Amino acid sequence: MKTTNELEWVKSRIASRISKLETAATEYKKQMELDFERFFHDYAGQMYSTSYELQAYRTLSSAIQNMDQTEAEEHIRATIMMWTNELLEMPLEKNSTNRMANIGFSLQLKVKQKLREYYIRLLGVLEDTESHQPKK
Repeated sequence: MKTTNELEWVKSRIASRISKLETAATEYKKQMELDFERFFHDYAGQMYSTSYELQAYRTLSSAIQNMDQTEAEEHIRATIMMWTNELLEMPLEKNSTNRMANIGFSLQLKVKQKLREYYIRLLGVLEDTESHQPKK
């Protein structure tokens, strides 16, 4: 039997991820302000990935805020399917003459893989299946 407890738990996990990512982004920003060259060399890719991931979680949080559990499940499932299709159908490289665009594209693919895995776990909690219980 489904209850709102699962949905509230999922919302709290998303809020927790957002908070952790915002903290990481703030730290990256401080590093960038202290020494831009070092930041760019050591952390720019991580900052880009963090920003992309943060945007995805904020979008999800906003989307499911006023949904019931079934609607939230459908939304998360649709997002998982969208990313699955993108990851399967998109080329692994952008093949642009702009190296930074190629790096950004690769980072996006990696983040989508990571997000997809986490969303599958969230969906498992909502569906209340044993095989998808979140890691503690």
